[in-house]
Amino acid sequence: MYNITRLINKGMFSLVFEAKKIGKESDEKSYAFKRIFFCSRYAPFCALREKEILQSLRKNVDSPFLPKFYHSFLVHGNPVIVTELLSGRSLQDVKLNFGLLSEETARFYIAEILCALVKLHSLYIVHLDLKPENVILRNSGHIVLSDFDRAFNMHLNTDKGMISGKNFAGTARFMAPEVATKKTITTQADVWSLGIMTAELITGSVRPISNSKQRRIEMAQMGEYSISNRDELSLALRIFLDACLTYDYALRSNANALKKFEFFKNLNWEDVEMLRLPPPYQPTQLEFKPKINVDPSDPNVLALALAAEIPEDQVEIHKDLAAISQTALDSFGYTRDKLNQMFENFEYEHSSSTSLDLHNQEGPSIQSESENQN
Repeated sequence: MYNITRLINKGMFSLVFEAKKIGKESDEKSYAFKRIFFCSRYAPFCALREKEILQSLRKNVDSPFLPKFYHSFLVHGNPVIVTELLSGRSLQDVKLNFGLLSEETARFYIAEILCALVKLHSLYIVHLDLKPENVILRNSGHIVLSDFDRAFNMHLNTDKGMISGKNFAGTARFMAPEVATKKTITTQADVWSLGIMTAELITGSVRPISNSKQRRIEMAQMGEYSISNRDELSLALRIFLDACLTYDYALRSNANALKKFEFFKNLNWEDVEMLRLPPPYQPTQLEFKPKINVDPSDPNVLALALAAEIPEDQVEIHKDLAAISQTALDSFGYTRDKLNQMFENFEYEHSSSTSLDLHNQEGPSIQSESENQN
């Protein structure tokens, strides 16, 4: 059972809550309880993709820079994913609070991100949406790569060597040219995104801000960027950025090779992996502005973790996450029978946890849907 204690954040298709186990399986840990709503044609696909990737990571790698996955199940036909709880503060919050980073400070974060990418790419998984908002801080200040709902498994998600259009995803500002042009997806796509992110953390925006989605895509397709005050950067950093931002993905460096660059010359990679280096900032130093203006402990808000749908009186949440009609889902090929088939094997339970029961702070506990059917 879980006790839902507060709302942490809102995603594109989801609400994320803090939850604690109660009952015979209770422990001292808090968890991130992500309730996904079918408010978009992309939500079912993204939920399945995230669960698939998280389960693969849990089975195959052990890294402090990748999230730990515990449970997945359905509530009223909608997915829930339970992972370890992090601070809720991101590298974007570091940037917003402290401005541009020094090369030394940025090197700490980029090194930890590289360690995450090396592990990820060893499984032929491409994140595809690497950006400061998706680099979350632990309470200790070390990073965890998050948000795998757009990630791509190069082994599982190809059909006779072809990649379907829906797999080409990400944020245009950080997107590699070959992804923006829907040419191919390789692990080098994340290296491009890492280069753009590094440049932005140290020098500011490298692409003109545009309100036109088409213009943003065009800039990504052309590999268009401009680094301010490039000549003031160290030679080692310029070489690193050039290696990341090589237009031809076949000539672009890979994550493991980047660790050997001069920019990281004085870094002990074992110290990085073992979390021995002191983080530049702690999450408690960061002011945080929630994405939605609601009381995170309001019982009516907490009830949304288990609700069949979001009521209209929850205006701040309803306007973004209200479920689209089944008729609309049908038009996208997601009939109720199709959804049932897609999510037939969605439930997952990590071996160290045995309970899939939920508990609302104010209401009765409920069971996962497959248990209710037995």
